[in-house]
Amino acid sequence: MKRSNAIGLLFIILGIVIATIFQFFKSDADEIAHLSQTMQQALQVKQLDTQLNEHALKAASFRLVHFDHIVQTVRQLSDVRQSLQQSVQRLPSQLTQRFTKLEAVIDQRIDQLERLKDKVALARNSSNFLLKYLGMNVDKQSGEIALKSLHAMTELQAFQLFPTRQRLQATQDILNQLTETLDREHAFQIVAHHLQRSFELTQDISAILNNVLANESQEAINEFVSHLYAVQTQRQNLSNGYRYILFAVAVIIFIALAYMIVRWTKERHRAQEAAQLFEDAVDSMSEGFAFFGPDQKLVFWNSTFARLHDPLENRLYKGMSWQEFEDTQKEVGFLLQSELQKDGSTLDLTCDGNWMLSANTHMHQGGYAVVRVDLTEQKRAQDQLQLAATVFQTASEAMMVTDKDDIIQMVNPAFSKITGYPEREVLGHSPTLLSSGHHNAAYYKKMYLDLQNTGTWQGEIWNRRKSGEIYPEWLSISTIYDDDGEVLQRVSLFTDITSRKKSEERIHYQANYDSLTDLPNRNLFKERLNHAINMARRSKDRLALLFLDLDNFKHINDTLGHLLGDELLHQVAQRLRSLFRESDTIARLSGDEFVIIINEANYDPDLQHLLTRLLECISLPYVLDGNTAYTSASVGATFFPDDAQSGENLLKNADAAMFKAKEMGRNTYSFFTPEMNSRAQERHTLEVALHKALEKKHFLLHYQPIVDPHTQTVVSTEALVRWNDPEKGLISPEKFIPAAEDTGLIVPMGEWILRQACADAAHWQQEEGLNVGVSVNLSSRQFMRSDIYGLVKDVLKESGLPASKLTLEITESLLVEDENEILKTLRKLRDLGVLLSIDDFGTGYSSLSYLKRFPITTLKIDRSFICDILSDNEDAALTQAILSMAKSMNLKVVAEGVENAGQAEYLKERQCDLIQGFYYSKPLALEDLLLSLKQKKLSA
Repeated sequence: MKRSNAIGLLFIILGIVIATIFQFFKSDADEIAHLSQTMQQALQVKQLDTQLNEHALKAASFRLVHFDHIVQTVRQLSDVRQSLQQSVQRLPSQLTQRFTKLEAVIDQRIDQLERLKDKVALARNSSNFLLKYLGMNVDKQSGEIALKSLHAMTELQAFQLFPTRQRLQATQDILNQLTETLDREHAFQIVAHHLQRSFELTQDISAILNNVLANESQEAINEFVSHLYAVQTQRQNLSNGYRYILFAVAVIIFIALAYMIVRWTKERHRAQEAAQLFEDAVDSMSEGFAFFGPDQKLVFWNSTFARLHDPLENRLYKGMSWQEFEDTQKEVGFLLQSELQKDGSTLDLTCDGNWMLSANTHMHQGGYAVVRVDLTEQKRAQDQLQLAATVFQTASEAMMVTDKDDIIQMVNPAFSKITGYPEREVLGHSPTLLSSGHHNAAYYKKMYLDLQNTGTWQGEIWNRRKSGEIYPEWLSISTIYDDDGEVLQRVSLFTDITSRKKSEERIHYQANYDSLTDLPNRNLFKERLNHAINMARRSKDRLALLFLDLDNFKHINDTLGHLLGDELLHQVAQRLRSLFRESDTIARLSGDEFVIIINEANYDPDLQHLLTRLLECISLPYVLDGNTAYTSASVGATFFPDDAQSGENLLKNADAAMFKAKEMGRNTYSFFTPEMNSRAQERHTLEVALHKALEKKHFLLHYQPIVDPHTQTVVSTEALVRWNDPEKGLISPEKFIPAAEDTGLIVPMGEWILRQACADAAHWQQEEGLNVGVSVNLSSRQFMRSDIYGLVKDVLKESGLPASKLTLEITESLLVEDENEILKTLRKLRDLGVLLSIDDFGTGYSSLSYLKRFPITTLKIDRSFICDILSDNEDAALTQAILSMAKSMNLKVVAEGVENAGQAEYLKERQCDLIQGFYYSKPLALEDLLLSLKQKKLSA
């Protein structure tokens, strides 16, 4: 304690010394800084005095145009003198006297500079006057006087620049000569006067400059600076002496303080080491330990004790009373359960799920030794053993334990449930009693080899139940080793996967087979095609691939409905199975497209005979729910390796050959030729160009007039889309409309046609005054895939076209799709006031019931009936029947495709309402249509 007091006293003394040194250094630094500042100001005065000398020389030699530099330097000198005067007041009196002398010298120099400025100004003015005067009058005088005047002026200027004794005498002589030459009345007498005056001023300037350039000011400044430097040096030396003394005192005190601190530190370190040894010993205990002293206050505790009491949230602290410790435990609900043991200790369950054995031992000297033993892992191991036993008995997976010799030691109830063997019948036996004979010896050999190498094995295995039933199971085997690494036991877990296998088979079927026809789908077809190609390549055989597409299947689907269409596909699949071998593959790609892989197709006549039988078989009638339907097939054929080497190219070739068969009139077959690739490429190019054309707005509308034959007036037009390709020009709709239907572009294209047609019709009605409507064709795909009612309503609102001037043309096939929904949509369109027309009436599934149920306003007779109406009695009769039926149902009729006067007259006589065709006009661009109507080529 005494040593610590002495250390504290030394610290106080050292602090006082350090504070004194700091204060001294601060005061000394301030004074030295003031002296340095004064020195800088004095040197600045010296610099400005030197600048005044330079300005004086330039002024005296007439090299200064003005005296601003002198004025500015004098002003700066005055400012520095003022600052220096303030600084000198804080310095010794001897420096003040020196500064007073310096100020007097500087004031004298400033007065001389003022005089110099005045003399220089007068001399400059006189010289300027002489130059101007001589320049004006020199030509008017005699040569001798003019030359002497100019000579005198030149000598005077040279003297002003270089005022030496020789030039002084020369200038005086030339002036005397000039004066003697001139009489008093001479005009150049004024020149002599001014030359004499300038000469006198120049002598005065030279005298003043000598006084200015005298070194009295520099000597005074140097003397002041020298005394100032002497004072600064004296102060610096004195300060250094005091600094050394104070530093020595501080060092002595510091050494003494360091010595005492080192001794005190060593003693404290020894005490801490002893305490640390005790704390480390206690802290290394696996048991929690804490000690409450005789005053019932907490003295220390180890880390295990803190961990076990972690829920107390760091509330343990030195000096904590025993009562406060117990109250804190109750406050946080630390103890959930406590069981008193025979030895007086307690088995406690804490709120964080730990189990611990607690013992509080009273010490002889007073206080408590508190011991806590963590039993959590033991309890968990006990619980896990109990849980494992429960799981073993209740698990749905079968469990079997064998010894190192593969003798069954234990099985669970799930084992008996799956295998049918009770526990008593398998204990002591080998697992081979479950063997089904499904796997060979090599399979089991590999299993045991894996067990020896890795200790585990898992996989699918087929075993036999007690009943003799063979079943699949998923088996996992794990090996348990003893401490020496020897096999102790093996644990087998297995699950009956019969249901899973069935599910996998079902999933595999769904992924690879068509649910409608039970034929392989595209995925399985590709797999089998690649396999067949590999086999054919290996065996040097030829392989044939047939691509079959049903003719007019869409028509059957539209007229009879999708359910009967699906039944037709099912019957086609059955017929195909009856024609081909088991080794061949028949697959359904999509819709009404089928493909057949024929292996070993080495003999062409046999294949041609098979194709003929195929066409005949497909062409036989089909009975579909009491309805008789007919269809045919277009088949494309290609060969490996003749036509292609890959499955993808074979399929492309067969598809191209199928399209060729379609072009040949359908219900036939076609073999692939290299020329077909170019056609397929053309179609692909067309589809790509269609997308770009829609994006770049390359489409336009032409309008074909619809005429009333009785009044010969145009009442409406039909909007017909044209493709104006920048490179190929106008492209016929027959080429691109089918591609637009296939790619789905018909939907956005149809929307554009509707908007443009309504906008054009509104224009010619509102702007041109033409009471002519417009008809727009709607495809079935467009009708089904978009909100056609909302679209029409928005377009009419945007364009301003009256609804009664818009006719929407639909096909008969649309009416059989989804009758209720179609009916609702058509009625909503009619409620808008839009007219509805059935296009190409008579070529599809014409039903009087549909005409009665649906709100149709117009029938449009197909051109196929009109073209031979004058020569074909059947066409004439059908046309007459349609006209009569429409009249009875209050429907209007439009006959399209009228190309001559005979056809027009025939229809007019039979009261056909409207006529459309080339007889009146071909489809016209908007500008041409308006021009024709205005010129009365077509009356409206």
